[in-house]
Amino acid sequence: MITSLTCIKKLTVYLLTSSATRRRKTPKRFEQGESPPDYDSTPKDMYRRKYYEALDLLLQAMDTRFDQPEYRAYCCLQNLLLQVFKKKDYSEEMKKVLEIYGDDLSEANLADQFRTLVANFSGEVSDIMDVIKYFRNLSPAEKQLMYQVIIVKILLYSLHSCTAKYFQ
Repeated sequence: MITSLTCIKKLTVYLLTSSATRRRKTPKRFEQGESPPDYDSTPKDMYRRKYYEALDLLLQAMDTRFDQPEYRAYCCLQNLLLQVFKKKDYSEEMKKVLEIYGDDLSEANLADQFRTLVANFSGEVSDIMDVIKYFRNLSPAEKQLMYQVIIVKILLYSLHSCTAKYFQ
């Protein structure tokens, strides 16, 4: 059985015993200026450079992933439902959601249905999964009564999908 410690030891031995990559002349079309090409002196330096390049690409991808309008809309919807179920002030979240989905939702109806929802809910909410479980246990009549809240839940589900795009 190979353990991570064994892999680390083998990698360390490899880095210490292997030689640096062959120094090749850069083609003229890629040369910039008169400075000599920069080569890694040891394999450890070469792999360190590659590691940091990969790490930078990963961090850039994460920044791009979480800095999208769809993700911000998803967070607004999720925070709105969590604030309602935790019986906290949700006016800021409501404003943000209505800015995005003002054509699909009615503020007055949604506020009334949230009050009804909170009055009928008797449980503890720690995350969005608790909210989803509560919605699954509602009867069809209760779902019809709270149709605006169900729209918010459906919007939350559709934005959660990787292929859903609300903003074009």
